[in-house]
Amino acid sequence: MSRYKTPEQKKAHCEAQRRYKERHPDKAYAPKRGNWVLNRDNYARRNPEKFKAHKTLERAVRRGNIIRPNSCVKCLRPCKPQAHHTDYSKPLFVMWLCRPCHLQEHGCKVRNYREGDPRP
Repeated sequence: MSRYKTPEQKKAHCEAQRRYKERHPDKAYAPKRGNWVLNRDNYARRNPEKFKAHKTLERAVRRGNIIRPNSCVKCLRPCKPQAHHTDYSKPLFVMWLCRPCHLQEHGCKVRNYREGDPRP
């Protein structure tokens, strides 16, 4: 079932969307670009040093220059750890932490869960 009762309503809606995208190019999404692309671009613009450090580390891991360990360096729990930068000016020097330890490192409250359990 269509959300429009008549073809004219659909045409009017499409026209209104087109006008909005013309007036607000910064808010209008490009075709086949999801919110994650906009969020990434906004994050990169607001945090250039952090973004550069994350991308540098990502490339190094992908190329095999840095190997991600199989356990957290803080609690030694076997997992797929996340990289924690203590200094963004040194992008390849990271602590490999499980999610709970990484959240604790950032001062967040951590729920108790095991690594294989589904998250809420």
